[in-house]
Amino acid sequence: MMRFRFYAFFLCGMMACHTVTDPPAQLIPASKMESVLWDYLKADAYAADVLKKFNPALDDTFKNMKMQQAIFDHYHISSRQFYDSYRYYYSHPEMMMNILDSIESKQNREKRKIEINLNKARI
Repeated sequence: MMRFRFYAFFLCGMMACHTVTDPPAQLIPASKMESVLWDYLKADAYAADVLKKFNPALDDTFKNMKMQQAIFDHYHISSRQFYDSYRYYYSHPEMMMNILDSIESKQNREKRKIEINLNKARI
């Protein structure tokens, strides 16, 4: 949970170069942005935590960029569209908090499913 918050706020800080008041021409709808951002954060955590542990010499930045592009391709968006939409939502804290709250709820549901499955496996 704390790691998720760190990545979310780190990402916010990286992209907060300027305030965006008008929505970009190809704004990703909030519901879709939630899914894209959730996958983006998971890929980032995977590259930083899992891949780096198994192969410390791995260039996790390059691998992370490849995973990000795969996410963008999966959702049929461009990286520019993602970052423009992200800056817009970041400039509108209420909208961004709704997205992050939904992501946190998803994370908690997934964590509970894993815990249930682990408990079943122990029985």
